[in-house]
Amino acid sequence: MKDTRQTIIDVTIELFNKYGVGRVTQSKIAEALGISLGNLTYHFPKREDLIVAIYAQLKEEMKGFLAKWQENPDFWTIHNIVHEFYFFQQSFKFFYADMLTLEREYPQLQVVHRNFISTLLRDIVRILEFNVEMGLLRAEPEQGDYRRLAEVLWSTMALWCVQAEIRNLPKDHPKPLVETVWTLLKPFFTPNGWALYRQVVNQGPAYSDS
Repeated sequence: MKDTRQTIIDVTIELFNKYGVGRVTQSKIAEALGISLGNLTYHFPKREDLIVAIYAQLKEEMKGFLAKWQENPDFWTIHNIVHEFYFFQQSFKFFYADMLTLEREYPQLQVVHRNFISTLLRDIVRILEFNVEMGLLRAEPEQGDYRRLAEVLWSTMALWCVQAEIRNLPKDHPKPLVETVWTLLKPFFTPNGWALYRQVVNQGPAYSDS
C-alpha cells in the first residue's frame, strides 16, 4: 500500500500532465487528494520540495531502464530503449513540456537536472563508441563528432513530446520518434550496421501494433 507521500507525488504528476505545472496550485493538489492543505504542506512544505521529489522519481525510473544500455548497447538495445523512452516521456509529459520554466523557477532542480543530462550525454557517447567497436558504426569522421551527435540525439528525444504537441502529430505510437533516431544514425552505418538495422526494424517492438 502506498504511503501518503508517494500518493501525493503520483496525483501531482497526473494533475501536472493534465493541466500543466503553472495551473496546478497546492490547494488544487490537496483537493484532488481529499486532504487538507496543512496535510500536504506537512509532507512537502514548499512547492519546490514537491517538484524536486517528482524529479527524483523521474530520474530513478529513467535510470532503471537506461541500465540496460550498460550490458550490450547494440542496435537492438538502442531500438528498445527509444521505444521505452517514448512511453516514459508520456508519463512525465509535463516535465519535458515545461523543462525550461521549471529550471528557471527552481534552482535546486536546475543543478540536479543539468548534472543528469551530462551523465546521459556521456552514456550516449559510450553507446556510439561501443557500436563502432562492434563494427556497426563508422569511426567518427572528426574528433568530437559523436559528442555532438549525442547532443542532437538527446535534444531530439527530450523535446519530442513538445514538438509533437505543437505540430499536432499522432501521440499514441513511438514509431515516428524511433524512425527519427535511426535517421540521425544512418549516415554512420557500416555495411554490417545496415544489415542489423534491417533486422531490428522488421522485428523491433516499435513496429508492432501493440
